[in-house]
Amino acid sequence: MARAHEHVGLSGSERMAKTMFTTQVRVIFCENCGGPLETAVQGGAIACTYCKATNAVRPRLDTFQPNAQGISEPERLGRLRMQDGQPMIPPPSLQALVAGNSVPDYKLNEAFDVFQATRREVKNTQSPEASERLYFLAVLVASNLALKGDFARIRALLETALDVVVLQRHQNCLRAMLARNAVREGDLLSAEQWLSGCDPRSDELRSDSDYRVARALIDTARSDYGAVLGILGRTNEEIPIADSLDQSATALRADALERLGDMNGAVTLLRGRMASSDAFGRQALEHFTRMYPGLHLCAGSLPAASAQHTQVAVKGAAARAGGNTGMILIVVGVISVVFTLFITAVTMLPMAALPAMFGNTPGGGMAGLAIGGTEIFVCFIVGVSTLLPLGIMGAVGYGLIKRSREAAWLRQNGISAMGQIREMNGTGTRINGVPLMKLVVSYASPQGPQNASTDMLMPLHLQMRLQPGATVPIRIHPQDPTKVVIEMD
Repeated sequence: MARAHEHVGLSGSERMAKTMFTTQVRVIFCENCGGPLETAVQGGAIACTYCKATNAVRPRLDTFQPNAQGISEPERLGRLRMQDGQPMIPPPSLQALVAGNSVPDYKLNEAFDVFQATRREVKNTQSPEASERLYFLAVLVASNLALKGDFARIRALLETALDVVVLQRHQNCLRAMLARNAVREGDLLSAEQWLSGCDPRSDELRSDSDYRVARALIDTARSDYGAVLGILGRTNEEIPIADSLDQSATALRADALERLGDMNGAVTLLRGRMASSDAFGRQALEHFTRMYPGLHLCAGSLPAASAQHTQVAVKGAAARAGGNTGMILIVVGVISVVFTLFITAVTMLPMAALPAMFGNTPGGGMAGLAIGGTEIFVCFIVGVSTLLPLGIMGAVGYGLIKRSREAAWLRQNGISAMGQIREMNGTGTRINGVPLMKLVVSYASPQGPQNASTDMLMPLHLQMRLQPGATVPIRIHPQDPTKVVIEMD
């Protein structure tokens, strides 16, 4: 079966009205071959340009029908707050498609095939469980395509999923994603129309958060910064937001504060989010601001917050390279050497002085305590057996400190990029039970694909996260492209 991402008809489509995310047409994948189809909003029978199969496309419903049995706003916010802090975890059947927090490139073909099969399953069975899988597949694949700037296929992917998902919360989230993409293209009319089909008072956190971020983005595009703070709150804690959208909401809050003249407040918000997130969260925050170049989000506050955060991150990079441990090894080694020499001195010098004090004659009373070649040899062996391990300890410590200084320098001065873990190998060294691992990372460079390596102390939770295939933020040495450091904060 041909795969959806192998068709390119939408990428340069002159047929699509106005913008790529306009609501004036419907864009879905062909059920048979996965090619993109464009048809009228009211749907109908349409023949695929690629495989000639006829697809029955139903009309798109753009108006939300509210439930008459609503709950009070305080109760709704309470329900939302109870759901906060729970990460967005794909269903177990999709775990094999995910590396780190996204679908890696080499799994993209398989992900599209699974998407098409799941789409047919939902259409035939109306299964909520299958609908959940289809929604997650749409989000994961869209994230991969966004990094490539392939918004044409994102449009078809999201509306195809919207066409068949059976749960209102999934429909809300997909509509909000379509609305945000319409804002990126400056099509605020379509953004409003996509959002008009959403429940503005959902009591499911992800659904509510998607709506809030899309609403705030539209308000930002209209320079209504008071409305942005009204929908998102003025702090990161005021309104509960799903973990996967925390960075987006923070960027919009901070931008609103900056536009309203509160630069310190904006920087504080961004720094707080960076401090509570890992590198993936910080990268998501920065990526969100870049996704909307026409809005110039956080133009002054983000560079200031990033500069402050870098000073903290540099220390973290040094620690993960073993710098703290290396310093401890050297200090312990130096103290041990000094202690050994001191004990030797206080033990041997008095004994060496005894013959002179009492006379070293064959019949003298202290003749048996004289120090000869045998005793010196024994002391030499003891000293070597003591100092050799300490010397090795010092050499290991020095190596760790040198590596940590390089990691710190790279974290501050390296070229920012995204890489993919290729290999994870043990070095044979363990520090306090934590293995020092060598990671091989590939990344795109002007000269073509490039491999680089770095050593990191890898506790179990990092080993699970940095599996081969995972996409990670990296810093590349400006003069030596084979050296990188992985950003973890």
